[in-house]
Amino acid sequence: MKRTLKSGLAVLFLLVAVAAGSALAASDKDSQKVEVDTGVITSIIKTDKQSTVQILGIDQDGLVLNLSDDAVYQLADGTKLSLDDLQIGMTVEAEHAPMMTLSLPPQALTYKITVLNKAAFSDVRGTAGQIDEVRHAEDGTLQLLIKGSGLAEASPDEVVLRVTDETMVVSPSGHAIHGSNLELGAEVIAFYSQMLTKSLPPIGTAWKLSVSLQVE
Repeated sequence: MKRTLKSGLAVLFLLVAVAAGSALAASDKDSQKVEVDTGVITSIIKTDKQSTVQILGIDQDGLVLNLSDDAVYQLADGTKLSLDDLQIGMTVEAEHAPMMTLSLPPQALTYKITVLNKAAFSDVRGTAGQIDEVRHAEDGTLQLLIKGSGLAEASPDEVVLRVTDETMVVSPSGHAIHGSNLELGAEVIAFYSQMLTKSLPPIGTAWKLSVSLQVE
């Protein structure tokens, strides 16, 4: 079962988001107090009524950002973006209302999203799960077998990803961590391009690996 984009979960998120967004807008939109969270995007849901972005985890983990109608999207240098420019795997800084819902994950009305690093390609895929096997290719390249659930219908539940010098290894908040955290059994969210082999499981190259840590 796909985790984050299954219709039932999406509908639940959006129903709560609409109610939460209205309540938060009334109390916080005119307030100058904001909180800032940084994290890796794991889900983007866009509808006519409410759009949300999830960071810092999947399912009941992390934070759901309920996007206000006048939310600002930009790069770190101030270059303007739109919601359509956001992709899973991006590390972003979110400015949101201090009040959050008591749901799991919590939700907050969000005023600004700043993209701290752009995706390396236009169509990012993602798989969340455990490192089930650590391999070394003949040329010494590290390969990870990840078993879990795809973050979208087009993403495989199992994938083998090559880890290169260009692969970013980060915590859920997007901070760089040492590659030694890529060990057997580690919980990861892997991001990669659609360019995969037709083998089972498919093989590709990791763009970014978000590794869950006990303490960040």
